Amino acid sequence: MQFLTRPDLFLERNWRRYGDIFRARIRGFGTGTNVVVSNPRHVEQLFKASPNDVRLGEIAKRPLVPIAGPNSLLVLDQPEHLRHRKLLLPHFHGQRMLAYTDIGQRPDSRRQRGQAGT
Repeated sequence: MQFLTRPDLFLERNWRRYGDIFRARIRGFGTGTNVVVSNPRHVEQLFKASPNDVRLGEIAKRPLVPIAGPNSLLVLDQPEHLRHRKLLLPHFHGQRMLAYTDIGQRPDSRRQRGQAGT
């Protein structure tokens, strides 16, 4: 339930407890048992993996299509996934990614002021 109401707290709590990769049971999301990957290097490996090796689209379709749409990279597998990934890839390289580093390193201002959860 916490994942649905406060995913940020759910993910942070489990990350602190279990580390960069952990399994979480989330009803109504995929198969119900999900693997959460938070280390940027591991996420990069997943995005660079062959579409033949990583097939998550079918599992992700049910919960994500209403949110992300039927053509989201998150719900596609194999040729369609690869085609969409090639369209997005230029936006996640080199100088373009450097523009996002400040956002990823900046703490949430509410937490900084001690107002998390409000």
